[in-house]
Amino acid sequence: MVQQVIEATHRRLKIKAPYEIVALLDFKLVKKVGSHGEVYFKAVVSDDHQKKFADLAQFDEQIEVFETVDNQEPCCLFKGTVTEMEIRFNNGNYVMVVRGLSSSYQMDRQVRSRSFQKRDMTYTELIRKVIGEYGNSDFIDLSAGSKTLDEFTLQYQETDWQFLKRMASRFYTDVVADVTSEEPRFWFGISREEVKGKLNGTNYTTGRHAAESGKAIVNGDWGKADEQEFMYYEVESDQIFDIGDVVQFKNKALVINRVTASIKSQVLKYDYVLVPEAALKRSRTFCPQLSGTSLEGKVSEVKDEKVRLDLKIDEGQTQEKDASCWFPYPTYYTSDNGIGWHCMPELGDTVSLYFPSREEKDAVVSHALRKHIVGGDKINDPHTKRLRTKGKKEARFDKKETALASRENHLFIKLNEGTGAELYSKGTMLLTTGEDIVMHGKRVEITAAKELSVSSKASKIRMDGETHIKGTRVLTASIPNEEIKAYKSLQEEMSGGKNYPDWAQSLLLKYKADYYRAMAAGDEKGMKEAAEKAKHVRDKVDEIHAMPPWAQAQMNEYTEKWYEASKTGNKAVQDYWHAAANSLRDKVQMIALIRNSSPDSYKDANRLEELTQQYSDAQNKLTPDSTLAISKSADAIRAKYGVSHRAARENLNLLAKKFPNDFKYRLDVNDEWDFALKDALNDFAAKYGLAGKNHTRELLEAYAYQVAHGILPWPNPHSSAGSPPAAKPSPQGGTPPAKPAPGSPAQPPKGQPTPAPGNVSDNGKYIVAKTKIDDYVKQKNYGGNQARAMYRINEYTDHGEIKKMLAKNSSAPLVFFFEGDGSYSRPQAVHHKNGRFGAIVIVVIHGEIKYTSVNASTLPDDENDAEVATTKEGVYEFIGGYHAGQYPALRVRNGAKVPATYGKNKKEGMATGINVHKGYNTDTPGKPTSVGCLIVHKDEYVQFLKAVGVVKSSLNDKPKDLVGLVILDRSDRK
Repeated sequence: MVQQVIEATHRRLKIKAPYEIVALLDFKLVKKVGSHGEVYFKAVVSDDHQKKFADLAQFDEQIEVFETVDNQEPCCLFKGTVTEMEIRFNNGNYVMVVRGLSSSYQMDRQVRSRSFQKRDMTYTELIRKVIGEYGNSDFIDLSAGSKTLDEFTLQYQETDWQFLKRMASRFYTDVVADVTSEEPRFWFGISREEVKGKLNGTNYTTGRHAAESGKAIVNGDWGKADEQEFMYYEVESDQIFDIGDVVQFKNKALVINRVTASIKSQVLKYDYVLVPEAALKRSRTFCPQLSGTSLEGKVSEVKDEKVRLDLKIDEGQTQEKDASCWFPYPTYYTSDNGIGWHCMPELGDTVSLYFPSREEKDAVVSHALRKHIVGGDKINDPHTKRLRTKGKKEARFDKKETALASRENHLFIKLNEGTGAELYSKGTMLLTTGEDIVMHGKRVEITAAKELSVSSKASKIRMDGETHIKGTRVLTASIPNEEIKAYKSLQEEMSGGKNYPDWAQSLLLKYKADYYRAMAAGDEKGMKEAAEKAKHVRDKVDEIHAMPPWAQAQMNEYTEKWYEASKTGNKAVQDYWHAAANSLRDKVQMIALIRNSSPDSYKDANRLEELTQQYSDAQNKLTPDSTLAISKSADAIRAKYGVSHRAARENLNLLAKKFPNDFKYRLDVNDEWDFALKDALNDFAAKYGLAGKNHTRELLEAYAYQVAHGILPWPNPHSSAGSPPAAKPSPQGGTPPAKPAPGSPAQPPKGQPTPAPGNVSDNGKYIVAKTKIDDYVKQKNYGGNQARAMYRINEYTDHGEIKKMLAKNSSAPLVFFFEGDGSYSRPQAVHHKNGRFGAIVIVVIHGEIKYTSVNASTLPDDENDAEVATTKEGVYEFIGGYHAGQYPALRVRNGAKVPATYGKNKKEGMATGINVHKGYNTDTPGKPTSVGCLIVHKDEYVQFLKAVGVVKSSLNDKPKDLVGLVILDRSDRK
């Protein structure tokens, strides 16, 4: 059965609906930012047609509302679906009351739960995924740009519409429904900036939304707002505007926040609510159901104290494993120094993901959920406590016994209250210690079936039926009294709590014995020398014990090898291990600096500690890990805190800018290590009290970063005058075994902007100063290709046409189009329901970035059309003029021929009449997105022209005939 669409008219109003309307009694249409369009009408219907009303429940009835003005094409006011309908019989007539919502309501009907774990997913990609289930649904981005999620994001018991509104609130904005589309379409963001015209209305009301403005001031992120910012006007008018449009009223540029169309005295009228743009900023919203919720998931990967999960709510969806989020798995007790209880779940275990707050990023894995297996369960006695691993290692605690076992009963230790201790190994048992093995008992019995051997250095005792004693000297005389005293003295120290490593024990025994020998001989000088040597050893041990645990083992190793080299008088080896020890001290100090840099920097400090230990293990062949890969990971972390040659140059220049009386640096910013950088670091070290301490250049770079950014004070309150010259880092590399810090990579990592060739502010030799690009990229939240496009402006610095134009007029506008860097993420197709905007346009005048938009295009709708031109890449002169004689535009070569290609075979040719004009939606009859020209989205076009200087305020202005250049670049096009 097919629905019949019937038209009903009321003067300027036309309604298309599957009802036979005799007379329209009442009508109201409401459009508001952040809400669906709502329509209401009351009408008298035919007596004959009312019999068919029961059949209408089978359909999602569609409603369309148009307004006709004079002989113009009907203007669509609303397209949507009936949500409520009732029939009343009144005074012999059937009266129908209908309520409906715009097509965007399709996204607000079903509650969903799903996760988005890919942290580098852009908001554009997220929105595309959400609306992908709604056929031809589409959107235009006015806020997110290429911003990535950067955190775990969850849609939980929310409709897609609610979820997208919450995502928009992260940018302090909202979504705007397209109420004239048959498919769910919307704008992600509110202000479209263009002044659409002057609103005429003699009847109006003004007031102030105190509650809304107060909420915005408290929760917003845009600073103070005065009383005037949140004043509103309600204006009645016959003119047609849309929500989000900027209009002139009372000599002010105001934004339409709500539109209400209704019939008043048999005439269709529009009531507009106007507010300043600041009043449209929204406070951050959160999922109300989230706090206290737990979600079930299975562990897919485990690393350190974090896990990756396949959440149950995502069953049937595909998550990129390597891009999914890591969630912390809190242990009952662990500390930063490695103390505690560390027990992570196994792959495939079911766990609970808990949300302690209303923010998804705070999620933690609270505990594992045991899936009970019927039969063969060892966990059946509540009085027995067990800890068991997947590899069958087990710790068991019952009423009478504590047992540790590996591989069932192949190796175990049992401590039983009745039978005592038992240690058993089916294989070899090896006891090794770095200290002493001491056994006490009434009787110590050691038996061996074949042989018993005891050895130490060159001495050995073997018993195999015969007893053999071997040594360089076999002594029957007693041990010298001085050595006995030395041994007892050392034992007393260690019994008192001293913990000396092997190398220190050997040295202390020797120096103590020397001391007692000198005492017996009455040699006070010898006693003093021996006591000083022993004190030096204790001081070294105290220094090592003061280090973090990860550094103590390394420093003990370096110190022991230094003393071994000193016994043989090998000065070169001593110097090597002395340099290694100094390098380790600097690493400890650098990690301490990083740890105190910010509230979250402890994470990087902890990771550096791990990498330093891994590097040492790899050097000693204790792990197959690559030292090169470990170094790269560590360098990437240190670079965040100023440890690179480029960062050092920037930080030293910043010091000179902040403290010009103390520092005179003016270094070129590059990745090189040269004598200019070396001398500047030496000067900084001397002035900050770091001189004469043999510090590595990496540590000096870290200090320069800390002081330049105000983390450490200037001047150093602990430095003193007259410090000796600084330790000079060598331009050829650091001292072994510390690895010289490499410079920043020649090419940036994927997703990061390429650095500009240099800073224009010194001599004006680039189109835009790097520092200005840096600030603009940060302000606009650009990343990835869009950020790279901004920096690529300076690739055209030496282009002949541009140099010639700027030499003639330094204020000539330069309009860059970088295709492939716009907001549109889909492949090119012939029909784009809401336009295809695959380019970013950038306007530069006199070294300043005046305007950018990610909603531009340099391509026709169908490049395969042999009749349509595609303008070739290049630099072209333009002049301000009219597009097709209708409205202001940029006329490329003033309409003369430009190089172009035609059709899928890219046939070379020329094209005329190429302009930069505004792009339409293909929903607009007869106005495709683009035929062969360059376009900027219609909602941003006026701001673009104003930035170029062609118009002053609107498309009603006469265009200025200024001359500039259009630069067309498709290097980034997919």
